[in-house]
Formats: sequence, C-alpha cells, structure tokens
Amino acid sequence: MDFLITETQLKTILNEEKSSKIVDSLKYLNSFTKELIIKAKKDWDLDFKFLTTWGTAIGGFAAPLNHFIRTGDFNLTDKEITLILIGIVALYYYNNKSALMKILQMIKSEGIENEFKKVLLKSKELKNSFVKFMLSINKTMTDTFSIMRYAFLIPIISDDIMETLIGGSDIETATTLIVKRLLAYGAITFSSEVLSNLIEGILKKLSK
Repeated sequence: MDFLITETQLKTILNEEKSSKIVDSLKYLNSFTKELIIKAKKDWDLDFKFLTTWGTAIGGFAAPLNHFIRTGDFNLTDKEITLILIGIVALYYYNNKSALMKILQMIKSEGIENEFKKVLLKSKELKNSFVKFMLSINKTMTDTFSIMRYAFLIPIISDDIMETLIGGSDIETATTLIVKRLLAYGAITFSSEVLSNLIEGILKKLSK
C-alpha cells in the first residue's frame, strides 16, 4: 500500500532531520570536551574539570583542531595530541598564566614545540575567521573572549546545516527551528532572544 504525504509534511520531516543534526553536533562537541578533559587529567595530571561548563564552545573550537592534527603531517601520539589541545584550550578559555606556562613547559619537555606552534597558528586562523564572521553579524560584539563562547556554532556553520535549512523554509521559520533545537539540548546558556537575533543574522548572511 502506498502512503502519500503532503508537501508540508515532507518539509516537516526534512527539517526535523536537519535539526537533529544540530543536536547531534552539540552532543559530539560536549562529549569531545569531556573526553579531552578526562584525558588531560589521566595522561598529564592536568585538572581542567571546571571547563566542562564551556563544553560545546570548547568542543566547537578544539574538535576542528583535532581533525587538523590527525589528518595533517604530524607524528604525534594520542597523549601528545591531548597535551597540545589542552594547551590551546587553556590559552583561549582559561585566563591563568601560571597554568598555561606549566603546560608550555610540559610541551617543551616532550619535544613537541614545533608541532604545538603549527596547531597554535591554525587555531589563530580559526579564531580570527570566526571572530570576523561574528562581527559581521553583530557589530556590537567587541570582546573576543565573549565571541568565543559561541564557538559551538563553528561546526554547525561549516557543515552547511544552516544553509540547507534555508532551502527548506524561510529565515524566520528556520531561525525558530534552530533556536528551539539549541535550547532544547540544554547545554546552551544563552537566552532565546540572544540566540534568535544571532541565528537570524547568520542565516541572512549565508543566504546572500
């Protein structure tokens, strides 16, 4: 027996599938951060458990760097990758000079300074690109650290999820859908109004 669905029902199904990718992305980013923090403690006795509150943001920034390392011309062990990534995370999300110096000394002792510098350069490129993009969306954003709190959006934007959502619905509907999914996940601390204004701005920019 054949079952026919209306165009509206089809759009609903497609939108639910695309929005579920957003939730999957957030889950992965949060899990990535937790695992990184656990490894940092286990392998290097570095306690960054308090950074779990930044889970999705840190994951959004560190996960692409992890991919860069693992697919690039590096010869590093998992432990060394963890040390480099936690060093990058400490630099951008933990304003503690002594803690950062401790990690840098460990990196030096392991003989992976050059590799760290390469990843650091890539992280600066990623940060600058993201900050520039966010500033083009919201001119009132001036604090780089505050902007980095939105880094959970990096994979979402990069994976073209927002662009495909535009194709299935108007910007207002897509904005509502994305914000609903972000807030429903529970790991995003921004208000509905803040997220709505930001997501709408991003969708408008991407749709040009």
